[in-house]
Amino acid sequence: EPDATVEAIRAALAEFGGPDEYARRLCREMRAQGASGDTAGMDHGLAEPRGTFLGMPYDLKAPTPRNLESRIWNPHDPRIFTPRLVGLGWSINLAALAVKAGFIRPDDEDEPFAFVPEQALWAALFVPIVMCGAVVIASALSWNSLPDQLPVHWGLDGRPDSFSSAAVALWPLIGFAVVPTGYAIWTFVAGRSKAARAVTVASATMFTVISAGIVTAVLAEASSVILGWGWPWVMLACALGIPFLMLYALSRIGHRREVRRDLERQNDETTTKGRRS
Repeated sequence: EPDATVEAIRAALAEFGGPDEYARRLCREMRAQGASGDTAGMDHGLAEPRGTFLGMPYDLKAPTPRNLESRIWNPHDPRIFTPRLVGLGWSINLAALAVKAGFIRPDDEDEPFAFVPEQALWAALFVPIVMCGAVVIASALSWNSLPDQLPVHWGLDGRPDSFSSAAVALWPLIGFAVVPTGYAIWTFVAGRSKAARAVTVASATMFTVISAGIVTAVLAEASSVILGWGWPWVMLACALGIPFLMLYALSRIGHRREVRRDLERQNDETTTKGRRS
């Protein structure tokens, strides 16, 4: 209230508790609403698995943009590890990492990415497209000069320990980049929501980074270049770090635009009330 005292404000804040406690209470309330059939306002429900096997969650849901969002960027879910969308195991909720690191708050945006400008989303899509193109072009240019056997598996020391033909080694990696990138492009062509486009672009970026990293290792081995034990860890760090930075940057852009809109509304309302008085 405008005339609330400092003591009243502190008492109200104390009821919410810390950020973690507030998130837990919010999630419990969302679960209760879902169980009772009241789904109003549950645009970012919690990702729940179909079941568990040997203590690990499993699910076979189709990789729709909404399901991707609930796993990859769901600031309302305090869990860092969420059930994998397809298969057995866990995915990483990058938004939960951002919340726990203090970069964002669960309620920073009414709807994540809703106020991100179109130019920023298209710029983000440019990242997986370029990386996917690099994978395809590098594979095509070197195809005729490749040896009969290429590495398909590496040990903990970063050295290859299993080999196969060029088709077996490279074609799955090309598909690993092309399919997610094509899916991300489709979300733009189909006019999906900004949140859907943001998470599918980030997901495509993750896959293309992994594909590009492994293709680089394969072609390096074919040229007798030893990358060393650290390259898989660098690849994994980039596969998580680049999508995280991408989604965080888009989230901050959207948050600033949303705050600016709210301030403009408040100023307009204040001006209108002043004129009436």
